[in-house]
Amino acid sequence: MNGGKAKSEEIVRGIEEAVAQGLAVKVNMVVKGINESEILPMARFFEEKGMTIRFIEYMDVGTLNGWKMDEVWDEQRSS
Repeated sequence: MNGGKAKSEEIVRGIEEAVAQGLAVKVNMVVKGINESEILPMARFFEEKGMTIRFIEYMDVGTLNGWKMDEVWDEQRSS
C-alpha cells in the first residue's frame, strides 16, 4: 500500500477511522506485475469490512513513478 511510504496497519486504521466518522470509503488498488497475488486477499479483506475496492491499472504519469510497460497488468497477463 502506498508504495511503502507508511505501514499498512496505519493505513487500515486510518480507513477504519474514516468509516467510523461516517465517511464513505472507496479503496483503489493499482495492479502491477509484482502484486497480482494480492488481488484476491485485498478484495476479501475490504469486502469483509463492507468497503468498495476498485482495481486500476498502473499508468504512465511522466517521470514521477518510474513507470515501465513490463509492470503493467493487462488483459493478456490476466488470462
